[in-house]
This record gives sequence, C-alpha cells and structure tokens, in this order.
Amino acid sequence: MSGEEAKLKLKIEQAEAAVARAQKEYEEAEPGSSKDSCLQLLLAEKASLLADKKALEQVREKDLLQQRAAAGAGVEGLDREEIAALINKKLPTASSYSKATAGGWADNRYKTLQPYVNFHRQHTPQDQRTIPVALLDPILAQIAEDCASASPTQGDCIFTTRVASAMSENFNTKGERTDKFWELLEHENSMKLQRIEFGDAKTDGSLTHPKGGLMVNIEVKNEVGSGGGAIHVQNAVYAAKYAAGQAGVLRQFSTCPTLLIELAGPNMSLSGAVFSNVVVCDQLTPMVSLLWQPHSPLILQAARCFAAVRMALPRLLAYYDSVQSQALRQQLDFPYPTSFTASDGNGRGWWLIVQEFVDAVPWDKMVDKPVEPLKAAVCALHAAGFVHGDLRGCSILVAASAVYLIDFEWAGLVGTATYPYFMNHADIQWPDGAGDGRLVTESHDLWWLRNLI
Repeated sequence: MSGEEAKLKLKIEQAEAAVARAQKEYEEAEPGSSKDSCLQLLLAEKASLLADKKALEQVREKDLLQQRAAAGAGVEGLDREEIAALINKKLPTASSYSKATAGGWADNRYKTLQPYVNFHRQHTPQDQRTIPVALLDPILAQIAEDCASASPTQGDCIFTTRVASAMSENFNTKGERTDKFWELLEHENSMKLQRIEFGDAKTDGSLTHPKGGLMVNIEVKNEVGSGGGAIHVQNAVYAAKYAAGQAGVLRQFSTCPTLLIELAGPNMSLSGAVFSNVVVCDQLTPMVSLLWQPHSPLILQAARCFAAVRMALPRLLAYYDSVQSQALRQQLDFPYPTSFTASDGNGRGWWLIVQEFVDAVPWDKMVDKPVEPLKAAVCALHAAGFVHGDLRGCSILVAASAVYLIDFEWAGLVGTATYPYFMNHADIQWPDGAGDGRLVTESHDLWWLRNLI
C-alpha cells in the first residue's frame, strides 16, 4: 500500500465518522431552520466522503498502472530467446501454483508471471496486455469454434458417454483419476502420453512431437479445489517452461502452439498457449461438466469438446511435421492472418472491413464543429435504412469540414441491429432504451446527435 493510499484510507474513515455524526444530529434535530442546517451539513459530509472514495480509486488505478509498467519493463526490447532465458531463470515452477496462499493473486508468484506470460486470469480486464490466443494461432482458434458449435459424431457421443461414466465415479487419489483419464484418451485417439519432468515436478500427461513440440498437456485435480491452487495457471506454466526450454531450436520456426486440458473431478476445460513475443495463454472453453446427464445440454457441450480434441490432434501433428520448412511469421504479437479473401470468412464467420485512411481530427477536439454536415451524415445513414448505435465524439472524424462516421461495429439495418452484451454502463451514459442485446434505434442516434451539437 502506498503512502498516498494509506492517507486517503484514514481520511475516509474520518469522513465516514463525520457522516455518522451529521446523520445523528439531523435525526435528532427539531423541525425548522435547525433541521435544515443539519441536512445541509449531512449532504456536505456525504459529498466529501464520496470525493475521498473517488480519489482513493484513482490512486489505486495509478499504482496498478505503475506496477504493471514496472513488471513489463523487464522484457521491453528483448528478443524471444532472451525472454525464454528469463522464463527459465525467473518463472516459478508449475508445482508452486498447485497450492493456495494467503495472498491469492497479490502473491509474488503471480506477480512474477506478468512480464513473461499473459494469462487469461490476471484478475482484471485491465491486466490483459495482448490479443487473445485464438487470434495468434489458427488451430487453437478452430478448437474454440468447434467446442462452441461442432456437430459431434456418433463416435464422439459414445466416447463422451464412456468418459462421463468413468469420471462420475469417486477416486481415492488424483493418480487413480489421472490413470483412468489417460486410458480413455489414449485408446480413443491412438496416442501415447508421457509425464515430463520440470525440476521438482512432472506433468500429469503430455503429448509431444518428435521435433520437440508440446502438442498437448494435461493437468489433473482429483476434485474441484483440491490443493487450493490454480489449475489453469499451473498447466499454462508447464507450457511456458516447455516452450522456453525443451522446445529448443523449434522456437526459431514456431510459436509452439499447445492444447491444454484441465481436469478437476468430473469437470474439464480446454485452454491454449503460444509463444509469440511472450507466452500467451487463454481458456478456450469454460469448465464443462462430465457428469453423466443424458438429458442435459451439458453433455452435448462435453461431446463438442471431445470432438474438438479429436479434430485438433491431426492438425497439431501436421503443423509440427511441417513447421521447420516454413519461416516464422513476423510481428508475432499481431493476429496470424496476413491476407484475406472473400472465401476465407465462410468457415469462421469473419467479415472483411475495408477502411479508408482519413487525415482528420476527432470531433471532440474540434473548436468550430461542422454541425450541419454532421446532421446530413446521420440523416443519410438513416435514409439508407441503417442505424449506428455508438455516435459518440470518438466515432466522428472531421477533415476540411467534411464529416466521417466511423466505428460501425454495432451498426446495421433498422430493426435488426442490436447492442452487444457487456456494454460499458459504468463510464458512459446511454440513451433511454439502449442496453445489452436490445435493438439499436434511430432515436438513439438522434439522442447522441443532440448531445454532440
């Protein structure tokens, strides 16, 4: 805790006591001017308390930004081999994340991760410092899509039934559950798992390629919460350590994509890891129930996950078979597609956006705002049967008195365009009727227009 934060916390405690005193005086005051004076004092004390709490939030945000900057400073300007050396030297072993600590995510073990490994679980959205792993590798992207929408085969359903029946049983030890899971996976996918040693620990199951790639890594807990550690982080650290160590020369040609399987009791999730400019890891699925529930949609979700694994294994094998015949792409922290044609979007539901470069000034920074051209632009949009949905100043550019509407992510035809889920309701005031999943209307655009002019 910084000194500034400590001072503000003390000030807030004093302000809360002042509010309590003012509240009591107001409640005890006789009606009339005395009670009115007490009310004014109470309102002033509450306003002061609110201001102090807001100041504390700002100080904490500033401190967090400074901490993240300090954490990331150690890898700025380093190449991947230098980062790999730091991972091997400074990143705690995967086994150290198998047990809980009193500090939780404030513990130094988790802070140590941040310069080298971008995780799906760094606790707040502000901690995300890179693009999702599904945009860094096409095989991992396909796994995520298959888990969400694949049509399982009869064989997938039969295998899911066997796994659900087995994993629904009680196991006395983690080893027993692991052995049974191995047996099922190896038989179904004709693969041979092994346990790889990392210092004082071994993986719960790994599938490697002869050229040195870690194709699959498994982390198992006998039940949810066993040991109190972080199963996803533990699994990802194994992938990071492998990519930085055993992968060796393969790093010169590959981002080392790895499918991660986490099994906690009768629950499973899939994650993905790559070594781009740093190691990046994200969950590709939520925890999926493996309990035998034949009439529940949950069992279909499990079948899709096993179908995704079945289809991913030959893709990973083919990738690592051919990896050394291809050059490692440039700009590893950018999405993997480097070109796009109309047919490319069919399988992934992608759209190609062609954007014009405009040497312009944002609306909010204009002194003499061209109001009439803005009105004309919005009218033209509506006349064509479209709505925008996010006509804030940041969505409007001005160049030589011409107005350009941009950021059409939410735009669409009147009557069909809807707002996304998880809108920012904390910092942005929206028009009446605008909300997560609701229709975007012309009246909403006109509300923004009135506010802009």
